[in-house]
Amino acid sequence: MISKLRPARLRDALERTGRSFEIIVVDDASRDGSADRIDPAEFVVLRHSKNAGKGAALRTGFGVCTGQFVGFIDGDGQYDPCGLVELLTLCERGWDVVIGQRWDESAQVDYSLWRRGLSGLMQQLVRRIVDPSLSETQAGIKVFRGEVIRAVDPHLRSTGFSIDVEILALAKRMGFRRHGVHPIKFHH
Repeated sequence: MISKLRPARLRDALERTGRSFEIIVVDDASRDGSADRIDPAEFVVLRHSKNAGKGAALRTGFGVCTGQFVGFIDGDGQYDPCGLVELLTLCERGWDVVIGQRWDESAQVDYSLWRRGLSGLMQQLVRRIVDPSLSETQAGIKVFRGEVIRAVDPHLRSTGFSIDVEILALAKRMGFRRHGVHPIKFHH
């Protein structure tokens, strides 16, 4: 839900960095009217006429972004927008991909035991199938070098939550190997 993230809060966090940026909001056919409250003079708003899923929303956004760095944050307000700035800083230091890390002991996470167990199982599967070095894939807060997104975007097929793993697997196959994780604030 876009209204929980409050794009103005994200804008304020990014403005404090002194960097130039563009915020692209993809409304995946939300029914709460939250995208109608976003000022199109301040933010790029792209809309799906019917719900297509997280992967489809990301692919829509990736299709129009042109920045040196590309980040995304889930619109449901679970992640602190300042975390995106921290991930961006690590990308600027040379990382190809930086993923918000919910499992680090210094992360501030409010997560049910049930969800923690399901996420742990998912991570074990991803490590076995995709890359044993991945300690986090599903966090809805990530930053990439723009060239990574431009390389993988034409090959992305997922319309759902598996897009996170698909992006990382394609990036690895294409030679983008420098990935890092950073503890974040997360409230489920």
